[in-house]
Amino acid sequence: MTNSIHRFKAALPLALTASLILSACSSSDNDDAAANMLAEDGVFAFAATSAFPTGQIERISFADGYTVNGTYPATTNDIRVETFNNDLYQLGRFDLDSLTKFDVNDTSVVEYQYSLNGDESKTNPYDVVFASETKAYVIRYGSPKIIIIDPTAVDEASFIIGEIDTSAYDPDLTDEVPEPRASGGVIVGNQLFVLFERLSTTLFSPIEQGYVAVYDIETDTEVDTGKGEADQLMGIPLGSLNPGDIRFNEATGEVYVTGRGNIFVEFNMLPGDPYSGGLFAIDPTTYDLNQLLDDGDATTNTLGFIERTLVLNDEKGYVSFYASEAPAEGSRNTLYTFNPSTGIVGESVAALEGMQIATLDIGINGFLWVGISSQSAPGFLRLDTTSDTVVGELIRTDFSPLNVEFIDTTP
Repeated sequence: MTNSIHRFKAALPLALTASLILSACSSSDNDDAAANMLAEDGVFAFAATSAFPTGQIERISFADGYTVNGTYPATTNDIRVETFNNDLYQLGRFDLDSLTKFDVNDTSVVEYQYSLNGDESKTNPYDVVFASETKAYVIRYGSPKIIIIDPTAVDEASFIIGEIDTSAYDPDLTDEVPEPRASGGVIVGNQLFVLFERLSTTLFSPIEQGYVAVYDIETDTEVDTGKGEADQLMGIPLGSLNPGDIRFNEATGEVYVTGRGNIFVEFNMLPGDPYSGGLFAIDPTTYDLNQLLDDGDATTNTLGFIERTLVLNDEKGYVSFYASEAPAEGSRNTLYTFNPSTGIVGESVAALEGMQIATLDIGINGFLWVGISSQSAPGFLRLDTTSDTVVGELIRTDFSPLNVEFIDTTP
């Protein structure tokens, strides 16, 4: 899966444990170091990283001072790291079309690598959403079918165990092969929420509003939300073009979807106002949609396109805005705080000024991990979300981060 907020359920207990250990120690440097080692031994961040045309997964050890202490076999650059419980996977996307399971402790061990194409070719898998140890859904960007896999399969013949047809969400029904452009998913209770970008076949232009479809994971059938009747669809219309991310936050109980609008307007020269993005909250029970952020229009927009978002709670979140025109200096994107309850965007995060932001994820200890894309100094900065200040030094990675996941291997 792609969404760290809802996947790592041990985050709060671990943070509480660390706090208790630290509070029981003396103030000496040696005691503090020992406490940190005890609290973080066996805790790792796994980052998918890229330096075109190469990609790899890098293991960051909390106990070793947040340094990379192992890398997995290099491959091409379009990859993501996926985790479930203490299992580690590499999702190979465009032209790789595979799922590779690695050993968490021994970076030289490949437990398996299976194709995600099935009877098709070049399906470009974008996300893996785990329902259980023996069942997961593979969201494929280049196919109208979600495949269902058994991650514990002992051979490739028993790996793919089912599929779901999503071709109804193709915006161009004249396509020989429907391409609804499914790009991500989350599971809430017994329901799978799947995000469809619904871009045109030519040039991947955003011409139809995005949708979220809902599937019952017990029967693998679509749920009629009652929201998409105008389009003769069963899913939830977003009223926004080019959605790029879907997350579930247990603290708020809502599913969040980021709409980007025509963010690459310089490449997709479509007529009309390119600003049609925003942040949307979906109630997973009623399927009601609520817009939390609005990027305005060509007249009122001053910050750029909404690129990525992360909601901490009902009162605070982060939003990265992208400038379609290159600034005179610095990065094209800027990170701001915002209030999800009011939609008011606050101050920019000063510590990240001029940096190219690649990822936003909540880490195992509650810090915001911000992936920095850079040729000279790639890696992660950790932010204290109460003060928006940087904690520690840049965690250097070999290549620029694509995404990050966390695993606690302690008993």
